[in-house]
Amino acid sequence: MESGFVTFIGKQERPTRSINNIRKVGDILGIDDDIVNTIIYPQDVHVFRLHINLVGHPINVWGCTSFHNRARGIYKGGIRISSDVDIWNTIELSRLMTLKTSLVDLELGGAKTGIRFDISEAYKLLGKKQYDIKIESYVKKEIIREFAHHYREILLKKHYVPAPDINTGPAEMALIYDETHEPSSVTGKPEGVPGWLPGRKEATGYGVFIVVKNLIAKTKQKPEETTVAIQGFGNVGSNVAFFLDKLGVKIVAVEDKDGSVYKEEGIDVASLSKYVTSNGTVKGFCDPAADFFGVEVDIMIPAAINDAIDVKAAKKIKAKYIVEGANSPTTPEAMDILEKKGVIIIPDILSNAGGVIASSVEYANPISTQKMDNEEVFGMIKRKIGKSMDLASDIAKERSISLDLACTFLSAERLIKTMKNRGWT
Repeated sequence: MESGFVTFIGKQERPTRSINNIRKVGDILGIDDDIVNTIIYPQDVHVFRLHINLVGHPINVWGCTSFHNRARGIYKGGIRISSDVDIWNTIELSRLMTLKTSLVDLELGGAKTGIRFDISEAYKLLGKKQYDIKIESYVKKEIIREFAHHYREILLKKHYVPAPDINTGPAEMALIYDETHEPSSVTGKPEGVPGWLPGRKEATGYGVFIVVKNLIAKTKQKPEETTVAIQGFGNVGSNVAFFLDKLGVKIVAVEDKDGSVYKEEGIDVASLSKYVTSNGTVKGFCDPAADFFGVEVDIMIPAAINDAIDVKAAKKIKAKYIVEGANSPTTPEAMDILEKKGVIIIPDILSNAGGVIASSVEYANPISTQKMDNEEVFGMIKRKIGKSMDLASDIAKERSISLDLACTFLSAERLIKTMKNRGWT
């Protein structure tokens, strides 16, 4: 039976990993298609246009927010500013957030905001050619300031609680607080803003680190003998690199949208971080990798954008494990290739759940007289991700399925139970 959502929109969403996995879980559990579709399709999608003025240049910026599923709690999900987001991409990301919050057993639902804007256009508009962090910060703040004003009532009612995602961060979240003056209306706020949480900025990267650390322990390999390649050096990738470097792991390759760097003996992460702060890219820090995806490493961490690992990349990968730091970085076709090659994929809904785990604390924190420090936040992330990883691993063994599918199985099973208890199915 075709979904009413698809009928209404008039276009079929392309098959994604999350959709494929949810349907596979439905087959395993013998669940009707109608119930499966209530998990797959969003409950509400808002398309909006923001009117921005950049130093006398009026522009229109389009975006959408997908309110995917609130069976287990309020809508929660980040705000992404990128030139490639669209309605279907945003829906997929909101679906992943629903699965993620359920997997790590949080009383939150899934949502996501995608704002379509190419930062390079602002450079052209303002007559600038060189990387300028002040220009990028200014543009992003203008976009988010207007977004917060546009969604003020929804944010005030905490119908939807956003957080940072690609091209947004603590500074942009502070603007949302400035609009609402409600500490629980947004998470990922910077230090000092009412309701901020120590460790929130590093939380997603720390969660990925915990997964990698657990993998190293299971393989009984020493950290200093373990090699890693990281795609992306933004908030997630840079923090993963910091924690792994501190553990003694050798990070031999890093790639971003402009280029890559490679050192067989290991990259100096602190020096690379300083270089990126000044130049906006890893390119030029040292010699590039001849072929990033073909680098000989134990673990590869895609922590940049969705669909980064496609069929072409999957055929090159020599890593034993892929730990997904980004949302949906591996295409369904690439997954098939990697699984046939025996590569073990730790899915995004588990490995990058650290951010939303910390956000759940930040959301609740303002009504408490207690404030966690970063070690307590990290401890909660470690426990939640560790427990979920163990449960999913047990399901994978019991049912002879991949860990990727087992994570969706655990998440979907919880969602179905909750929706039945609420009379939704």
